[in-house]
Amino acid sequence: VFPVGRLDRDSDGLVLLTDDGRVPDALLDPTRKATKTYHVDVRPAPSEEELRRLRGGVVIETTQQRGGVSTTAPTVRARRGDSLSNPTRQRGLPNHIARIRDAEGRNRQIRKMCEAIGVDVLRLRR
Repeated sequence: VFPVGRLDRDSDGLVLLTDDGRVPDALLDPTRKATKTYHVDVRPAPSEEELRRLRGGVVIETTQQRGGVSTTAPTVRARRGDSLSNPTRQRGLPNHIARIRDAEGRNRQIRKMCEAIGVDVLRLRR
């Protein structure tokens, strides 16, 4: 039995375990573009302009998990089916929660995207 994909140490969420090698291929093959949904607690709430920048793609630097090669490239522009919800404020809490759907799956991508627009990620759940 082995895990399908990875989950950052600073994130919460589901990690699938399987003994069937076809499962990771179906979910992780970049050509298949499997979409993952993240619930992101952020502060401060991003402005409409910052949300527009995220939807259009921002430049981030990531390191490939295999080979350790560092690359700087824009995130993919939001496609139909991807989404970035307007953050909502939870009653009594100082942070805002956004839902981000992504099919790229780059290392620490959601955190780096938020950092690129000046928004702090307080909690990330997949």
